[in-house]
Amino acid sequence: MAEIWKINEQQAKGAGDRPITRKKTMKIPTPEELKKSSKFELHHTALTRRYISRKTDGFVTPYQGKFGKGYTLEHPNWDSNRYSFISYYIQK
Repeated sequence: MAEIWKINEQQAKGAGDRPITRKKTMKIPTPEELKKSSKFELHHTALTRRYISRKTDGFVTPYQGKFGKGYTLEHPNWDSNRYSFISYYIQK
C-alpha cells in the first residue's frame, strides 16, 4: 500500500517537482448555523424532485456553480412527498 502511495505522490509532483498541495477543508455548517450566518445570504429557493424525510431539518452541501460559491440546504416539503426544497446560500 505504501508503494502505491509513493507512486501516486511522484506522479502528482509532475515534471516541475512541486510539492503536493492539498485543499483546505471547510467545516460544513448545520442548517441553523447557515440560516443565521452573516457570511451567506439566501439567493433563492427552488423545488427538486427528491424525497427528504420530514424527521430531519435537512442537510447542507457545498455548492459552487452558476450562482456563485456557498452552500445548498435541502429540506423537506410538507405539502408533497415527491418534491423537496433546495435553498441556495451564496457568499456575500
